[in-house]
Amino acid sequence: MVVVDDGSSDLTAEIARRHPQATLLSIPHSGLATARNEGLLATAGEIVAYLDSDAYPAPEWPYYLALGFEKDDVVGVGGPNECPPGDPMRAQQIASAPGGPIHVLLSDDLAEHIPGCNMAFRRATLEELGGFDPIYMVAGDDVDFCWRVLDRDLEIAFHPAALVWHHPRSAVKAYLRQQWGYGRSEALVQARHPDRFSMVGSARWRGRIYSAAPFRAWRERIYRGLYGAAPYQSVYRGGGELRDIAHQLGVPLAAIAILLTPTVFLERTLLVVPVLGLAYLLALGASDFARIKVPPKARGSGLRFRIDLTLLNLGQPVARAWGRARNRALARRSAVAVPEIAGPIQSLGRGLFLMPEKRPRAELAENIVQRLRRTGMRVVPPTGWESHDALVMASALIGAELVTSAHPPGWVQLRIRRFLRWKSVSVFAVLIGLAALTDARLAVALAVIAAADMALGAWRTGPGLRRAFGSPGAVQ
Repeated sequence: MVVVDDGSSDLTAEIARRHPQATLLSIPHSGLATARNEGLLATAGEIVAYLDSDAYPAPEWPYYLALGFEKDDVVGVGGPNECPPGDPMRAQQIASAPGGPIHVLLSDDLAEHIPGCNMAFRRATLEELGGFDPIYMVAGDDVDFCWRVLDRDLEIAFHPAALVWHHPRSAVKAYLRQQWGYGRSEALVQARHPDRFSMVGSARWRGRIYSAAPFRAWRERIYRGLYGAAPYQSVYRGGGELRDIAHQLGVPLAAIAILLTPTVFLERTLLVVPVLGLAYLLALGASDFARIKVPPKARGSGLRFRIDLTLLNLGQPVARAWGRARNRALARRSAVAVPEIAGPIQSLGRGLFLMPEKRPRAELAENIVQRLRRTGMRVVPPTGWESHDALVMASALIGAELVTSAHPPGWVQLRIRRFLRWKSVSVFAVLIGLAALTDARLAVALAVIAAADMALGAWRTGPGLRRAFGSPGAVQ
């Protein structure tokens, strides 16, 4: 047992010294991922298991973890983490709120993600992948590592009996501060794994999230699937993805709409914006309130429990989104490190460029994609059947195809083909048309927004792309 003291200012080191069976390793404060890597270096076992300082295991925990490694292709195992029943009621509420460390399951015994407070990996895999990425100071290192494992076609197992008790935050302010930090880490994870995130910034999980929230499903079923043989029973709440988007995307947008209330003094018709935002929050809050199942311990104050948990459900997405937004640019600069493109780069006009083929074309194309992502552009890789190497979503209305070819000999030709994103254009056209029937000024405002968006897309697929290749003087 190794206790890694990551520059703590409390009694961590003193408490660890009281236990001779544990080895204390004190390091300067370097962050969560670095602490886990230092712990790895200080151990010698074939399997390395990790706990957080706010979690403690059941006595049988290591044995059930070991059972999860029975299959040869399993390189990691995790289990559930639960709030200790003796924790105060506020902690119980926060444990039921969204945003906590949860596992994502592909099946009953295979996982896409296991949280860092309860995970174990084979030493060989940890060393092969270089351990946890030190860029993650607070959180996100477990998600990043699990995805890197899966990218190598290896498997992570889940054992439901490998339980740890995990203390959640016991104050609302501390919980919201934690969610802000999680949002910051999420921005780093997105910069490292952009293909695993949707356009709105939510993770694209292949598995199902096991929710700890005490929510009733509107149509509860014990078994699902033909003859009750489906792997996902009622604990895997149906429709969770849509509700997650309603909270993680809808709540921050509704909050922004409410913050626009002062614009009413400039134009009364703009009152509809904050009114719609408030109505959305009230409707979503009422839905959450109705679906909350009060635990037996809180039966005496069930109404208070429901109200508090509803407010936590609405506050968490705002704190998380604020953490992502404040750190998105910093995350791209810190997490996406790519080499300069070897020049000189020749511009032949009309979106056509020539670059020296000093590396294989596939490597050069990937380098271009990474440089575009570092500037903040959303780049969608192809599946392998398209006629392009990547799609750039430059703005809501403008996109571009990137096509590379090895021509002429010794050079790589890059062609940029702009296009209108017709679905978005159609939506804008309908909105402008409807606004023209009711308020000409609103129609003009929407038209100005559309024109500005198209100008932004044109710049990003023109000078913006050239800047992304390297220094402005690199393109001749």
